[in-house]
Order: sequence, then structure tokens, then C-alpha cells
Amino acid sequence: MPGAEEGHRYWRFVSSGAGEEELIDSDLELLRRIDPDEAGEAGAEELSEAGIDLEDAWRRAAADIVFAHNRRADPRRAQEAIGPAQRFALSLLRDTRVILPEGADRAADALTVERSSGVRRALNGLRADLAEERINRNEAAAEVVRMVDALGLQPVEADELPEEIGEEDLGVVCWMAVLAASGSA
Repeated sequence: MPGAEEGHRYWRFVSSGAGEEELIDSDLELLRRIDPDEAGEAGAEELSEAGIDLEDAWRRAAADIVFAHNRRADPRRAQEAIGPAQRFALSLLRDTRVILPEGADRAADALTVERSSGVRRALNGLRADLAEERINRNEAAAEVVRMVDALGLQPVEADELPEEIGEEDLGVVCWMAVLAASGSA
């Protein structure tokens, strides 16, 4: 399947009935819900009597899987993860009007992945100094490089983004319908 790197899977639990409809993607909650507690097998008749619409459950699960996967494939999401402080520093280090100090490329590479709150706090301090004109853009760029060097930040190889998928790229590996125990209300 395009974009499904080795070892990655999407599990969904679609519940319906008794006015309750929900879609669960948490592995632990899903496993808790499907524990059969020594239940027997149900046939098509029991599924029909229980009001389980497998096609509807599949459509709901597939739509959620495609949305979740394609969200991971969106390069804008990686940009959002770094936050405004790092975006400020990167725009400063990529500004053609700024006299860039030695090491600016390395510093920019080191800031392309999400960093700790301490790094973001320091960058926000630089942004405030620049906004209040205590330093100019050239000095701010030099401070960014000094900060990256002082903190020992290194460029990190970003994970390759998966390809986007559509519902036609999905397939069911396993499905299970969990019915209420006989005689329960």
C-alpha cells in the first residue's frame, strides 16, 4: 500500500447501537473493547438482528484512516510542529536582506525539527529584542547561530513523509463484530 511504511498499521473500532456511535483509534481502548470474554461466534443472522451494518462501519473507519494518514503526509503539519518561535528564527536565517554569520545554514538545519521549550523561549526572547529594536536583524541572526552552537543543537534528518492515500488503497486485514452478551439489556 502506498505510504504505509513497514510496521505501521491503522486500527479502528466502530461502535453503533443503542443510540451510541463512536469511532475509536486508541490501540489500548480498542483492545479492551474487543476482548471476547469467552464469547462464541456469531453468524450473519445475529449481526443483522443486532443492527450491525458492516459496510457503514467500514466506510466510517476507512474515512478516518485516510484522514489520519494523509494528515501525516502533509508537509504543512511538520511546519506547524516547530512553532512560531522556530519559524521566526528560520525566516530570519533565510532572509536575503540579512548578513548571515558563519554557521547560519547549520543553525537553520538544526531548527527545522521541533525543539524544547527552552529553545523556543530563547528564540522568543530574541524576537522580542528585535521587535523592541534592542537589536537589528543582523544581530538577531548572529544570536540565533550562537544560541544553536551554545546548546549543541545538531541538524536532524527529518523522516520522509508518506505518500497520500485514498480509500481504494485500503484493505481489511481482519474484522470482528462484538455483540452484547445474550440476555443482557
